Amino acid sequence: MPRGCIALISSSHGEEASAIAAALTDLAALASPGPDACADPDVRGIVIVTPPATGANLARHALAAGKHVMMEASAVSTGTLEALAREADARGLFLCVWNRWAYAPAFLRLRALKAEGALGRLRHITALRPCGDGSDPWTACHEAIGAVMALVGRDPSTVQARVVTTASRMLPAAVTVLLDFPSGETAEVTATTLLNARDDLFAVAGDRRRAVLDWNAQPHRALRLFPMREDGDEDGAPAPVGPESAIHRACAHFLDVVRQGSRPLTDATDAMPVLRVMDAARAAGEGDRHARTGRITTIPGVSVHESAWVDAPAEIGEGTRIWHFTHVLAGARIGRNCNIGQNVMIGPGVTVGNGCKIQNNVSIYPGVELSDGVFCGPSCVFTNVINPRAEIERKTEFRTTFVGRGASIGANATIVCGVTLGAYSFIAAGAVVTRDVPPHALMAGVPARRIGWMSHAGHRLGPNLTCPSEGRRYMETGPDRLEEINR
Repeated sequence: MPRGCIALISSSHGEEASAIAAALTDLAALASPGPDACADPDVRGIVIVTPPATGANLARHALAAGKHVMMEASAVSTGTLEALAREADARGLFLCVWNRWAYAPAFLRLRALKAEGALGRLRHITALRPCGDGSDPWTACHEAIGAVMALVGRDPSTVQARVVTTASRMLPAAVTVLLDFPSGETAEVTATTLLNARDDLFAVAGDRRRAVLDWNAQPHRALRLFPMREDGDEDGAPAPVGPESAIHRACAHFLDVVRQGSRPLTDATDAMPVLRVMDAARAAGEGDRHARTGRITTIPGVSVHESAWVDAPAEIGEGTRIWHFTHVLAGARIGRNCNIGQNVMIGPGVTVGNGCKIQNNVSIYPGVELSDGVFCGPSCVFTNVINPRAEIERKTEFRTTFVGRGASIGANATIVCGVTLGAYSFIAAGAVVTRDVPPHALMAGVPARRIGWMSHAGHRLGPNLTCPSEGRRYMETGPDRLEEINR
């Protein structure tokens, strides 16, 4: 058998380390043991299976030696993983983050069923994770939360946690994490020392079918489907999957990464959102405080002022700057190179495109979507219901407001919910927009009406409909329609 190119570094002889060693041996990839695998020039990749306390240092040592690394995401903190990812990028190496759900055939089959619509719309997910008496339930929660987020396909908007402790344990005896998603799905993840080691379940309820994944069952029975009715088959119908184990698939993939230089299926970018949710869950669990999301203080490539508050999880693109006393709520998505001014609120589920500028004292509520290059002037106002009353709950009546590419909204203007502002439209200061606005329209007044046309560069067009700065020429093709003339 030829000498392998991957070394296994493990501080234990547990089931996982043994399974990885067996898989690498089967793939003829396991290197001969040596005093320091990182110093062996024939070793090109390192698999690290150690407790969290030692995993980060070993990964750092392996990367410094020029080796590709595969490790568990739960073995490091958010900040540490970010640092390791930067180290790998700087050295032209790959950092592969191991997650069972990303490679397990049964879970991949479950994701395919969801994508095909076989489960219907997802409603609720329950995950039960056993952990040994000396284990940390938070570590066991990590993998299940990652599986939940992978199946739903987005980050949760709210993270809650409850921790149960006993006098006989330094670590929690049980942890329960509750997740709410902007699209309506909910999830409950429980990890506890009270479960039997075989009780490792992942159950999904859709409005058409429910599915139960038993991580420890034989492949032909690992995933079972049940109809969503009381008189359904209690045993459920099996959804057959291949016999290959998740660990074997992961090792084979890492071998491709090492030998062919292919990008990992799961890397730090995929693991980071899960770690941020875990940070939020731990913060919520401290002192048994519920309904708290963790604060994100550092985001790679993003400037966040120390007085601003960014809830985890939130997606913010590189180059964006967030200024004093601004609050970005969990589930918000902000693009690259945006400038978010002082005292701005960006609500859960809100999408802000690339290159947007939001000036001081602006609140952007759920249902508002800003395209790329949108300008929001100081104290401009978005709404989300037509007829608000303090005594009447109308969250189910929120209307969508879409702001097209390059549009500008002047200071103190009001945009009534449910309208669309066309691309490169211009809303004058103090205007109140109550209906859809055509692209390039200049709107003013209460209620706002079109008083002219604006160019791409933000200049009011004269009778010749030619931009004075760029020379672009336009023509009216209808009562409220302007189009650029092709040069």
